[in-house]
Amino acid sequence: MELFETFDILFDMVAGGFALVGVFLLLAALGLTLHFLRFKLRARDVQVLVAEHKEVPVASEPDSGQAIRSYQPVFELISSETMGKGSRPDSERSGAVRSLSSQIHRRNSYPIGTVWPGRYDPVSGDIRTARDLEVWPMMVTIMWIVGIAFIIVPRMGDGLGDDGAAYFLGGIGLAVIASGVVSTIRARQRRARALNVMALLADIEIAYDTDGDPYDLPVLRIAGGDYDRVESADVGIASFSRDDVGQVFRARFDPYTGQIDAGEGRFKAPQTAPAIMATGAIFLAIGAALKAGVF
Repeated sequence: MELFETFDILFDMVAGGFALVGVFLLLAALGLTLHFLRFKLRARDVQVLVAEHKEVPVASEPDSGQAIRSYQPVFELISSETMGKGSRPDSERSGAVRSLSSQIHRRNSYPIGTVWPGRYDPVSGDIRTARDLEVWPMMVTIMWIVGIAFIIVPRMGDGLGDDGAAYFLGGIGLAVIASGVVSTIRARQRRARALNVMALLADIEIAYDTDGDPYDLPVLRIAGGDYDRVESADVGIASFSRDDVGQVFRARFDPYTGQIDAGEGRFKAPQTAPAIMATGAIFLAIGAALKAGVF
């Protein structure tokens, strides 16, 4: 009996440790949420010029050990009446409002001289592009979910039961379906505001996943126009090989996310939202079957 009591104490300690981490995550998520909402309420829509780059050594190549030179763009507030897309920075201007990006980039995602949609908070002086702001809600939502899970899941123990498991799986299914619906809405928004561009398959880099396993990462670069030289590696290409490097093809570019999507032929990526919603439907069906006592 004493042995089981010892195990119970250990399990309670582990659950308490997870709960403490969960509390810290929830407090951090609350702080970031309030900061983000405060910025959104005070900020106004502006045009943002990339004035310069601040280089930052952030990592090393796993094979060679050489430092990877990344950078943070320096954004400058401009007036759409006095400067349009494709304009170049004027080093002689004085009193210009500038702000360092909240993101670090490895590639030329923000070429110097390009102009982007963004928001400006006159109180804090922060300038953020639409792409900067898109990262915050996703990051904060994940922190809320993980924090709550760290508190609740370890305390479920063996008392979850069939009904609990049914609701748990059903909840996962509904969440996955909701994410598929959100992905569909976002894809339609991107299509509505995307620009027709010509894109170059500039390179296929070797990237590494969380387990350290290498994989091919295609890099697209816009060739010409207002966003000339913009690069994006966060792309989905249905089929590609190293022999395709150097090919130019029609694509769609969303300046609010910085995403370049191949728009034709075998490079065009398939839609992922239907597969996401189908996966959610499977989880929901399993939960419903558990609740009905089928298993």
